[in-house]
Amino acid sequence: MADDSWAAILARIGPHSPVDLDEDGVPNRPAPPFPDANPDTRASGLPPAARLWDRAPDGPPCIGVRVSEPLAQPWAFAARLAAAAVERGVVPIILTTIGNSGLEHFGFRIERLAHGELQAECEVELARFWNLAIIIDAADAALLG
Repeated sequence: MADDSWAAILARIGPHSPVDLDEDGVPNRPAPPFPDANPDTRASGLPPAARLWDRAPDGPPCIGVRVSEPLAQPWAFAARLAAAAVERGVVPIILTTIGNSGLEHFGFRIERLAHGELQAECEVELARFWNLAIIIDAADAALLG
């Protein structure tokens, strides 16, 4: 991500939350399950559209940040994570199983993981797709800086 993109992300970070438009008002509902749990037929056997996710092979390394429970202060975490990304020259990819990690509206790349036994498989697949150098828990990422 270019430095001006990180400036835009840092400009959006603040303690305000977007208005919840869900009718039921249930915070952090789980992400929807995959439509087909059978790995042989998932995604209709079609390869991912690589042109949509074009990345330069010599671009900055990506790191995975696992968010498995709601963050107490997502804006503080987002500011620390964005600052660490700029300082260390990496792109954080948020891996989460919860419906609202709290980081969506700041501009981070959010990847939803399946629940249960497919979670580890999804994480491995996303690590391969994004060529993640490392995956760390949000609690450990909070110590970056």
